[in-house]
Amino acid sequence: MQGVPLDFARRNGLNKGRRVIALRNQEGKTWESKLKSTRSGQVFICRNWRSFCTASKLKIGDSFQFKLLQNTETPVFQLCSLSKVKPKKETLSESEEDDVVDKTETPRYVKITTTASSLEIGKQHLPVHFTRGNKLNKPGKIVLVDKDKVEWSMKLNQDSRSGTMYIMGGTAWKSFCAANGVVVGESLTLELIRRGMILLLKFCSKMEQPPFKTKARKHKRARVQRLTRESRSEDDVSSQEGIVK
Repeated sequence: MQGVPLDFARRNGLNKGRRVIALRNQEGKTWESKLKSTRSGQVFICRNWRSFCTASKLKIGDSFQFKLLQNTETPVFQLCSLSKVKPKKETLSESEEDDVVDKTETPRYVKITTTASSLEIGKQHLPVHFTRGNKLNKPGKIVLVDKDKVEWSMKLNQDSRSGTMYIMGGTAWKSFCAANGVVVGESLTLELIRRGMILLLKFCSKMEQPPFKTKARKHKRARVQRLTRESRSEDDVSSQEGIVK
C-alpha cells in the first residue's frame, strides 16, 4: 500500500470510502487500483501497487510525482517523474562487515521521516517491508548509533493492533535526531547491523528539506508526500509527490 496525503485527497474528493482509480506509468501501461479510506482519515492506494512499482522500476527511497487526471470517469494517477535516491555508504570494519544483515537479499537500509508527533512522544514506526524482510517481529532492545558513533539504547516494540514494529525511545529518540541534525519533516537513512544478539541501526545520512517563508514564520517543507497542484487549460491536473515505502 502507498499512503496518499489527506489534504490532497480532500481537495480532490478522494477521501471517502473506497474508490476505483487507475495507475499509469511513464510507458503508458495502466493498472486498475483502489483508494481506501480508514476510520482515522488516512487514504491508501491498496491494489496492484507492488506490480506498478516493479514495472515502473520504483524502489525503496525513490521520490516520485503523480499527476491526477480527473477528466475521465475513473481518476488516473499518471506517473510523470521519479528521482532515484541511493543511501550513503560508509566504510565498516571487518567485524561489522561480517555482521551486516543480508547484504544482497534483505533490505539493509531503512529510510524514515520524522514528524512532530514522533519527536514529541519518542515513538518512530518502521516500514513493514523492512521489519518483515529482516524478521524483526519480536519486542526487544535496539541500539541506535549516531554520526559521532555514540550509542543510544532504545526499545523495539510491536503495536498490539496492527502488528507493526516501532522504536520507543522517549526523549532519547528526540536527542538522537538532534545529535544528527535531523528536524521535523526531514528523512534519515539508517543501516541495520547485527552484533551477536544486539541489533543496531547506524545513522548513514539525512535528507534536508529547504525552508520556505510564510507571512508569520519559516517552516520546513517535508519532501515525503509533498503535493503540488497544476492547472492546465485542456484538463484538470493535480500533482502528487511522495516517497516509495
